[in-house]
Amino acid sequence: MKLELFTPLSGDGENEIKRDIGAVVTRATPTGLMMEMGPADGPPQLRLLLSLTEATKLGTILQRIANGGGEEILIAGP
Repeated sequence: MKLELFTPLSGDGENEIKRDIGAVVTRATPTGLMMEMGPADGPPQLRLLLSLTEATKLGTILQRIANGGGEEILIAGP
């Protein structure tokens, strides 16, 4: 896996940022789930927080795409 940031973060210069993702740690939170991604031997570089509804929708979308479904959009809820 690879994380690619298209808009540079403050202080990162003008180029795209690319980071290898060696591990994804997923855990439940009181309102949904949290995914932390980063190198297998270091701290996370990205944290994604999802509500239970968003996590369920994302899982369904990923399954459809993995089965040849092309492209889909997940619009986050309020």
